Amino acid sequence: MMSKGVPPSSDEMRAETTVFDALLRQLKQNKPFPRYAAERRIDIFINIFLEAILSHGGNKVVFVAPEFPLWDDRRGKGFFQLDYLCAFESTNQPVFVELKTDASYFQPDRAKDYVRKARSWKSCIEELKTITSGERHTSHEDKYLHLVKSLHQTGLIDLSSDALQILRQASDSVSEHSFRREDTSRISEALRDISRGMGVHHDRAAKLIYIAPDDDDIKSKLDSLRKDNDLEIELLDFTYIEATSTDVETPFPGELRRLALFLKNL
Repeated sequence: MMSKGVPPSSDEMRAETTVFDALLRQLKQNKPFPRYAAERRIDIFINIFLEAILSHGGNKVVFVAPEFPLWDDRRGKGFFQLDYLCAFESTNQPVFVELKTDASYFQPDRAKDYVRKARSWKSCIEELKTITSGERHTSHEDKYLHLVKSLHQTGLIDLSSDALQILRQASDSVSEHSFRREDTSRISEALRDISRGMGVHHDRAAKLIYIAPDDDDIKSKLDSLRKDNDLEIELLDFTYIEATSTDVETPFPGELRRLALFLKNL
């Protein structure tokens, strides 16, 4: 906020006039309205800085995919989505990242679901193969093709030489021509063939990270999950992100600092 009677600094003027800040202000103004899904809109801002935030002070983490599908064991049908799938670049260990912009959105039962899934990355891929193999129907064949490609590029899955060749040919075809409904059967067949040669070299556990408000109840529940399970579980709260934002390496340091402050005060 600019002080009365004092000429604004260049930083203040920039903070008042950027589209980035206008979007953050609009998000905050809209958040109290019924049915306004602020979290779904904020997630893209987090996504921009996700690799930098997760890599700060440790091993480099790479972003793999948003909305990664995980089979819903409790319901016995359908999938629920992980906000962000990432991986440690040096070890290819998966990193499950879940965003909660409000402490009331934290669901202990869903957190337990993520813990169960994080125990075995191999099981997660076997469940994904029920979609790519055609066992479970999807109307987004081209998107699953892109997901498989990203998983392979980041070392989270292995592909046989035949499966890799099919993936490259199918990906080139989709990128050269806009995807049309009549292409569905062709891409579905490619996904089925790729699934036969898709797996993981070593089963491993994923690390689970929550990005959420600085809330004692969330901390307590995650601490309990950590004690009850032989699993890496971490909370990166908004207070911590704001405090370390000046040290994080990013091409957009000013925007990260303002986003961190926005999240802390949300």
